[in-house]
Amino acid sequence: ILILGKQSKTKENRIKIKDITPSDARITLEGRASNCEKRLTKSEKVLLIFELFDGTGTIVCKSFTVQEEADEIVSKIEQANTIKLIGKANLDAYAGDVTVIANTIYQ
Repeated sequence: ILILGKQSKTKENRIKIKDITPSDARITLEGRASNCEKRLTKSEKVLLIFELFDGTGTIVCKSFTVQEEADEIVSKIEQANTIKLIGKANLDAYAGDVTVIANTIYQ
């Protein structure tokens, strides 16, 4: 079930959180989301921030959405046992840590 983004037909490059490097282009992660929060940006978009745990480690994931959909997306993420996300790993300048920007999230 699609929670955020567009259906993707690309081949999955599923990896474990412990194996993520900042140079990983397009990755697929699967795990349990926790600590989901939302923040309004200056451009009126909503930044969703949550942690994903897959048994090998925990990583901070971020995603952008519009205000009208934010509450529903947060609710779906919190209610899902596990989620699968497709995104890009990079070094977060604000946090100084590796994070994943999720473009697509599935339940």
